[in-house]
Amino acid sequence: MRVVVINFARFAMYVCICHAVTDRTIRQAAAEGVETLGELRFRTGCSSSCGQCAEMATEILAERRPLGLDVLGSDVAVA
Repeated sequence: MRVVVINFARFAMYVCICHAVTDRTIRQAAAEGVETLGELRFRTGCSSSCGQCAEMATEILAERRPLGLDVLGSDVAVA
C-alpha cells in the first residue's frame, strides 16, 4: 500500500471567483490590518459582485481576529 501525503498549505483556495481572491490573499490582508469585510472588499474586490463569497471571506477574516469582534463590514469593532 502506498501512502501519499499532500501538504495543502502550499495550495490556495479561491474564495471569490468573480475577482480571483484566494484564502491566502484574505489571510495576507488580515495580517496587514484588514479587519472588516468592507475593508477587504475595498482592497481586493472580494464580495463586491455576486456576494456568494462573503460568508467564507468573513470566516477567514475571523480566524485572525480576537473573539467577539465584528468583521461583517462595519468600521467600528464591537467587543
